[in-house]
Formats: sequence, structure tokens, C-alpha cells
Amino acid sequence: MRALKWMLVASMLCLLAVPAMADGVFDVTGSLTISGNDVCGGAACVETLDFSFEVTWVQFAPGQFNPEILPGTTASSSGPLGSFAPAGPGSIANNFIQFFNTQGDEIDISVLNAPVASAPQALQLANGFGGGYIYGCQTAVCVADFAPPGFVPPAFGLFTLGTVQYTETAVPEASTILYLLIGLVLVSLVYWHRLGERGRPEPHDFLPR
Repeated sequence: MRALKWMLVASMLCLLAVPAMADGVFDVTGSLTISGNDVCGGAACVETLDFSFEVTWVQFAPGQFNPEILPGTTASSSGPLGSFAPAGPGSIANNFIQFFNTQGDEIDISVLNAPVASAPQALQLANGFGGGYIYGCQTAVCVADFAPPGFVPPAFGLFTLGTVQYTETAVPEASTILYLLIGLVLVSLVYWHRLGERGRPEPHDFLPR
């Protein structure tokens, strides 16, 4: 019985001894909606980009960290410009994240704390209106639907603004999950051992008294 008590103590230590979150890994999920010119059936053309990715921070000098998008980024979009995909995993070398369709039209999402921060932290996208924009149009459709007057393809520096809404959560460490499972197993062993000492429960044991 003394050994089981020590197992219970150990399980509690497992739950408390490790940090709850991975060191600087964050999951970012959100959407960008851009309204353009009133040429889509008499109404404003709308492009919507949904995105999800994990980001971490890489130290390249003392007290200087660069955000890096991890592999596995997903994106889906709807609107007259077709499907967009991220430029790829890797370093966020500027203050924006790039997405391209197959024709080369470019949508960017602004990042407020890139490319350099003093410590790993949540990635700060520019939430709300102005948080993302169409930067470049390689196609006539993109220019007609989203560019200000006077642009012809290929056109760059459009900055047709849209609205970003996103959520961000810290990613749990794998070791944290493992320790939680170990703790739950140990607590369960203690519970079933003590239950066995009292004898197998009967159905009436669960009725209100």
C-alpha cells in the first residue's frame, strides 16, 4: 500500500513538474476577406482566404528571434481569383506572409512583430480591417475586380485592403501530454487497487443513499 501512495505522489508530480506549452510554438487559424470593385454582377467582388499554420521562433543572434512557419500550412479560398496557397514553410523574412494563386496573383497578410522579436511570443497578425491585402495582380481578372483605376497587368503595390480575423493558441508539448497520460494511469491504478481492497462494487453501491 505504501508503494501505491508513492505512485500517487509521483503522478501528481508528473502533472506539475513540466511546462504546459511548447517553447514558442503557436497554432494560428483565421480568415481574410477582401472586397473589391463593383463589377461582379453589380456587386463588389469578394475574395476570401482561410488559413491555418504553426509558427515557431528561431534565434539567430543574442536576444533576436525570427518567426518561422512550420511545414503543414493549409489554405483555402473562394472568389473570382481561384485557389490560393502559401508561398511555403520557412522564415517570415518581412512583415507579411505571402499567398499566391496559380496565375501569380498575390495576397499578403500583415505581421506586426516580424521579422525580428526579442523573445519567442505569439505571432501578432494585424487583426481587423487592413490586416491583409491584394498586393499584386498578374491577371486581367484580378486587375478588373480588385485594382484601383489606372492599373494594368502585371500590377504591383495595389494594397487593396481586407479584414483579418484570427485566433492563436500555444501548442502543448508532446512531453506534457505523455506525463498527463502517465499521471492518469497511475491514479487509475491506485483507484482500482483501493476498490479491490473493499471488494467488487455491487449495483446498489451506486444508488443514492
